[in-house]
Amino acid sequence: MTTRTGSADLGPAVERALTTAVVARVDAPGHAVVRLRGKDARRFCNGMFTNNVRDLPVGAWNRSAIVDDRARVAGFLDLLCEADDCFLAVVDGMDAETFCARYGRYVIFDDVDLETPDLVRWTMIGPRVPQLAPWPPEADRFLADGPLRAWRHRRAPCVSVDLVAPSDHTPDIEGFEVVDGDVLDALRILAKVPAARDAEERRLPHELGVREEMLHFEKGCYLGQETIHRVDVMGRVRKQLVLLQFDGPVAAGDMVRSFDGDDEIGQLTSVARLRKGASVGLAVLRIPHVEADTRVRGGQAGVPGRVRGDSAGVPAPE
Repeated sequence: MTTRTGSADLGPAVERALTTAVVARVDAPGHAVVRLRGKDARRFCNGMFTNNVRDLPVGAWNRSAIVDDRARVAGFLDLLCEADDCFLAVVDGMDAETFCARYGRYVIFDDVDLETPDLVRWTMIGPRVPQLAPWPPEADRFLADGPLRAWRHRRAPCVSVDLVAPSDHTPDIEGFEVVDGDVLDALRILAKVPAARDAEERRLPHELGVREEMLHFEKGCYLGQETIHRVDVMGRVRKQLVLLQFDGPVAAGDMVRSFDGDDEIGQLTSVARLRKGASVGLAVLRIPHVEADTRVRGGQAGVPGRVRGDSAGVPAPE
């Protein structure tokens, strides 16, 4: 078992993840595990989150966007149905205190308690994961073993499984390389999976490309529904999340410009440096610039780049 610390050049660690198996504990600020319990929990969750909780079977899970009443994204969550009156929310984008304050104000006459169990998330990524880790039998189901929960997740261009376990419990990680959050983030970027930081300008779910995975249009009323339905009926949005590859270093917050001009067409929100001469990142660009292989420039130095049409693979070394 090898422990890895942060590095500017993540390419080798990412390549190992894509060919073997890596694991990381995810308990940094901006992540939380919250349990919603009570006889009204199902109805409450269905009215708060963007996916269909009304019909979610016990033992199944789905993924939702955390939105406000104007459908602006503040984060994401996986919701595991542990019982008809009990749901486990694994949150990306806010800590437990913020999450409970945000949704606690909607608990007026509902029989719903928001609890903060002593659980943390682990993520396991790589093609060897099915042989080394708990493997849910179906993609929309989770395994339950005491307090441990395990479910498949799209956090990388290859196999990935999320687990939650008590904070004093370390899952069996024999055969895994232990990596840090930078490696996980690079894999997420390569898979073009948005995180909360990619919605910092309060993006709409459609702009982040999560419509099919996180939105439901026949489950009844929910927070942000009116705007989400209006955007859906109007059709194509004006901006879209893309995966970009650059020929040199760029940073989150850098502006993306058109290649032949100086027009600002978006801003990088997530970036990973994979090679000395290659970085990848996510940005929401204006629609005319989102086609694969569209050439762009990034940052003050105008680093050449392009839109990647695929969602896998590490740029080759120089």
